[in-house]
Amino acid sequence: MDTGSSGQAATRGKYVSFSATWFMIVGALSIIAGLAALLNEDYFKNAEALYGSLQTWGVVWLIEGAINLVVGGLIFKGSGGAKTLGVFIACGGLVVWFFCVGIVPVWAIIHLVAYAMVVYGLVVHGDD
Repeated sequence: MDTGSSGQAATRGKYVSFSATWFMIVGALSIIAGLAALLNEDYFKNAEALYGSLQTWGVVWLIEGAINLVVGGLIFKGSGGAKTLGVFIACGGLVVWFFCVGIVPVWAIIHLVAYAMVVYGLVVHGDD
């Protein structure tokens, strides 16, 4: 049974929805990490020795998370440029969290994997 192009479009749409969902999840995780860095410095032990001001990283993570939530919502709505913007922001998030592996390895690896899935979904299957 041939599903034709409508089956392929449905699959691509699922990957885009998958990417948008993960984009919003990683945004929420970034906001939680930012709040933890700002409100409970003991949560990230010895981080200031490695990276200077933990407040700066907390603000970076808050801003990153807020942007991710907005872009994830735009991708869900089907905004034309949101997919492209999402790829660039996810790549930026990969860079930010790569530098955070020394601070919070588990959080960073979770973010790196999530961002990689977002980029894969939007680049390979984002042309619906």
